[in-house]
Amino acid sequence: MTVEAAGGRRARVIPCLPPFLLDALVPSRDGTSLAVRVGGRTVGRVDPAVPAALGLRAGVTVDEAGWPALQEAMARRGAFDAGVRLLARRARSRFAVQRRLSAAFGEEAAMDAVGRLAPYLDDRAFASAWVDARLRRGPVGRTALLAGLRREGVSGDTAREVVDAAAPEVDMGDLARRAAAQRLARMRGVPPQRVRARLWAFLARRGFADAVIAAALRAILTSPGGADDAPSGDG
Repeated sequence: MTVEAAGGRRARVIPCLPPFLLDALVPSRDGTSLAVRVGGRTVGRVDPAVPAALGLRAGVTVDEAGWPALQEAMARRGAFDAGVRLLARRARSRFAVQRRLSAAFGEEAAMDAVGRLAPYLDDRAFASAWVDARLRRGPVGRTALLAGLRREGVSGDTAREVVDAAAPEVDMGDLARRAAAQRLARMRGVPPQRVRARLWAFLARRGFADAVIAAALRAILTSPGGADDAPSGDG
């Protein structure tokens, strides 16, 4: 079994080839899992019901026939524990959690863990919180919000519904104007004929639609203190 910690760090892999003697099954402090001890070391954890189901106890020899079932039980528990740690750090989409766990513990263990974690996985709530947090960091357009949600594993329909729901509260035109004004303030020394093109490219990278960009630049570049009467140049 290849084990990689879900936080991205490589977990310590304990070689464990059958037949081997099972030293002990040590309960966790909260009683929700058991540490499997072999050769004085913990080689994995399992759910409390596993030993009875597999006929395991301290002093039993695990042979080649019994090893796959124990290995699978440790993978399932490892995936669940890793999923809990992932969600404790921040909210994530169902797809994102399953993808991370599949890479570390295999598809079956990941699917089992995601099923157990279902009460804590709400893609719509995650997407709403993600959009709100992203907008608090700075102006960004609808296209970028949708792309970001898709990268997080949120379905296209859910992403669009969440972003559309945020639209009445967030004026994309106002966001674009704010972003352009902030960028313009840092463009001292840029030839006036290039300002419009650079601002357009900047807002496009931020995910604003062409019509929103055009309106924002009209407002910013014709306002007092803007690029006012300078030629529009190559934009």
